[in-house]
Amino acid sequence: MLITIAGCGALGCSLGARMIASGLDVQAYGRPGSHLEALAKDGIILAPDWQGKRQTFPLLAASNSPSKLQPTELIIVLVKAHQTAAIAPIREILKPDGVCLTLQNGLGNAETLAPLFGQENLAAGIATYGSTRKAPGVVDGSSQGFIIAGPWLPGNAMNWVGELLADSGLNSTWVKDPRPAIWNKLCLNAMMNPVAALTGQPNGKLLENDHCMTLMRALFDEAATAADRAGVMIDRQAAWDKGIDTIKKTAKVRPSMLQDLDHGARTETDAISGGVLAQAQSESDFPQTRAVHAQVKAIDARNGHADSSE
Repeated sequence: MLITIAGCGALGCSLGARMIASGLDVQAYGRPGSHLEALAKDGIILAPDWQGKRQTFPLLAASNSPSKLQPTELIIVLVKAHQTAAIAPIREILKPDGVCLTLQNGLGNAETLAPLFGQENLAAGIATYGSTRKAPGVVDGSSQGFIIAGPWLPGNAMNWVGELLADSGLNSTWVKDPRPAIWNKLCLNAMMNPVAALTGQPNGKLLENDHCMTLMRALFDEAATAADRAGVMIDRQAAWDKGIDTIKKTAKVRPSMLQDLDHGARTETDAISGGVLAQAQSESDFPQTRAVHAQVKAIDARNGHADSSE
């Protein structure tokens, strides 16, 4: 079984290494640069891995050219939300009965991928393995997490994908409908990522600051209201408690939006906070989300990412 990870950044390396350790073959598709070059030369280096060791996990290949990759049964999409459409060229390596699984942050990713791969070949979900890139090809993959995923098209079982994830050493659950999990993850991202990005603090520090906690609770409530309006009912207390537990378990991790700012990269605020604001019923609706979204967008603009279509 050959797995292709499209967007083998920090999270992709963490998941890919676990799959390689279980005996699966993994190849990476990504943008050209020092990180992809290091993966092609040395494979994935976790320092530390989930056992506290420094280990190297060999990739079958790592390239930005589909012609240099082999036909694959499963493509796991982990590129940034605004880069989703750009992975269209790897359609050619997905086998006819293969599956494209998006575990990306935010909303709108499955909707972008559906016309590229076909709804019948599409699965979606979430991953909470907090990971940090330390150097090209080197990732801190020590944090534990979980995956919840399922078929995007109702009634399309795809149970073999769920079995593969479970057998590969990942803490995963295969569900009939991934949308509630995606919205629950959005509530976590919408409350945590912008606050960490704007304060420059890793996850755990947010819990130590009363001002951060107050803001996160307000952002969470706005995101949960957005979920309700989208037709996905959120158990607010359970989702809040699970979100806080996830933050505690990834206390040392700098979340993805903060890592983006660390590297001067464009954030996913349009897919995260923007996903909440898409459910606003007026320009004054969701004021806390609107405020942090504007501030992160301003930093993106300062870093040269003013064009939201980029």
